[in-house]
Amino acid sequence: MSGPVGATLKELYSNNVRLKYTLLIFFIQVDKLNALNCELSAGTAVVVALVYSGHLYVANVGDSRALSCRTDSNGFIYDLC
Repeated sequence: MSGPVGATLKELYSNNVRLKYTLLIFFIQVDKLNALNCELSAGTAVVVALVYSGHLYVANVGDSRALSCRTDSNGFIYDLC
């Protein structure tokens, strides 16, 4: 495609490929950590949160959970969900 729509689609595709590659590398490292922990007879769990191009991506392995929070102007923490 040509023109602004084509450029936008090309950018989205490029960003999507980079995001998938980044997550793939991350989970390969988690797998390596998990293999090491298995040798040590220990458990492993991980939560990752990534803000990329204005979007929040959250993934987990194991029984860990993530909580999305923010502080207000008084410094109090509240849940975003």
